[in-house]
Amino acid sequence: MAVKRHGAAEVGACNPANAGHLDWVTGETSLEGLVRGSHGIELFLATSGPPRVPGQPVVIFEAGAGACSSSWGPVRRLLDPRIRSYGYDRAGYGRSPSAASLRTAGAMAGELLDVLSSAGVGPPYILVAHSFGALVAREVVALLGPDDVAGLVLADANQEKAYKAIEEPLQPLVSLAGPRGLALLDQSGMLAGGDLYTADELHRLTLDAEREAKVNTSATETALLEASSDSLARRGQFEAMALGMQPVTIIRGDTKRDYRRVIAATRRRSDLGTEARRVLERLHDFIENEIDARDNDLQREQMRLSANSRFVQALESGHAVIATEPQLVADEVSSVWESCLSGRF
Repeated sequence: MAVKRHGAAEVGACNPANAGHLDWVTGETSLEGLVRGSHGIELFLATSGPPRVPGQPVVIFEAGAGACSSSWGPVRRLLDPRIRSYGYDRAGYGRSPSAASLRTAGAMAGELLDVLSSAGVGPPYILVAHSFGALVAREVVALLGPDDVAGLVLADANQEKAYKAIEEPLQPLVSLAGPRGLALLDQSGMLAGGDLYTADELHRLTLDAEREAKVNTSATETALLEASSDSLARRGQFEAMALGMQPVTIIRGDTKRDYRRVIAATRRRSDLGTEARRVLERLHDFIENEIDARDNDLQREQMRLSANSRFVQALESGHAVIATEPQLVADEVSSVWESCLSGRF
């Protein structure tokens, strides 16, 4: 295993001065650094919490498209203090080097497991994912199965049918709203929860967002979203109840409120022609009359991953529930972890 380490106080570009073997499992202090997998992929990994008790599950956080491990700062801090947890940056995000080629969610899942193996962090895992990250987490489920995935928490997650049901109908909004308009989805989510981040967490989040604005890794993930969705659909995880009786929690936000902001901002643009405004009104009707029911059905369908599942509706959040209601998410993760120890949920 090749590992590069940098201290928690270093928040700039990842250019560690030290290299060597680190204890990612039983180390007493928080660690972060670059870990090289056996196939050459190098990802930024960070761990916190007490030394792992042999046999106990550890929590693995998976961020959404356009986001890094730093987006999970408040949730990780609010976890049950007995939990050992790990966050990481997918290739091209945050402090991880960019990938050499485009990859689907399935390939990303393989990269994560390769790096965890190199770091000596073995299963069982509790996977906690937001948005697009749920596709990656469920590909991990496909690779490992219920014996090694002890639980799953999905926060306002994408699933394989979401592309056709929601993303595809909303594609005209991308050209109408433009990057600045669509950025409201993040501004009403991650940045709206800024007061729930510590100063250090917010600083890291800002640095990661600045890099993403330059590198735009999320664009490559979005380009393969349909392929990632189709690949996951072929797994048949709902029909097979892929996690058996392992605990699964589905947390749903209210994405409708975010898109309302985007529509309102786009309407204020003076350069939209007559046809563009007609398209915008059709999108407005879709958001007001259809998206809520479709999203609710998609979120609830994910409960079919296990016979031991529960549904939680976040009442104060849009899509970025991990930033605006981190305590709710942390409580659900802690509950799943506790249930894995006691065998109940």
